Amino acid sequence: MSSCYFKFQEQTILLLSSELDVGAMKLKVKAIIFDIDGTLIDSLDVIAETLVEASKEIGYNIGSEDVKEFIGIPGKEIVKQLLKISDPQKIREVLEKWEEKQRKIYLKRVKLYPKVKETLEYLKKRGFKLATATSLTSDKAKEILQIFSIKRYFDTCVAADDVKEGKPSPHVFLEAAKRLNVKPEECIVVGDTEYDILAAKKAKMKVILFDPQKQKFKIIKTKPEHIIHSFQELKTLLSYNF
Repeated sequence: MSSCYFKFQEQTILLLSSELDVGAMKLKVKAIIFDIDGTLIDSLDVIAETLVEASKEIGYNIGSEDVKEFIGIPGKEIVKQLLKISDPQKIREVLEKWEEKQRKIYLKRVKLYPKVKETLEYLKKRGFKLATATSLTSDKAKEILQIFSIKRYFDTCVAADDVKEGKPSPHVFLEAAKRLNVKPEECIVVGDTEYDILAAKKAKMKVILFDPQKQKFKIIKTKPEHIIHSFQELKTLLSYNF
């Protein structure tokens, strides 16, 4: 069995051609589950800036970096936890203003990360089952996948309103595995936040951290199995495993 070594951050990872070697475990992977915001699409700045603007209009002063610490959990929870709002009507008001501001600039500012389509095409040809599992609502997640012409690559899309609890609960990932008809241990999650890592580990799935700015590995407390900085690296990583 051939092998290849790659250096990610300060970790050297042994990749085996037909199995993913994680410690003493050897795992056959059948499905890849992707987060959307910050993973497939470069949207984090827009998400943060628009919530800052929406919050300011109703009397709350927060910064973009404050918002980014919470990105990864459902929007409703971000508003509740960051702005310390418990009134349902007030939460809805913030969410509506936030959504309105995003829509005004979304298509101008938000883009797919480089090589996303090529990587998804490659994974489909290799026979992987693909899913998204997101903290977005179902309608918005499907709209985004359609806008960027990548919906056709995914066998299913699981959203926050499809499950009892959003990330960091494992429900979105477990539901994705169920819909794909695979075991949790046969899945790899690709995400960009610690919430993705926590949810994946609770689901007994392996996780790859997508860290395009090469900054998140230094601050996250829960470590992933692998780290990538581009989708080309993801394609290479999975090419040597299968």
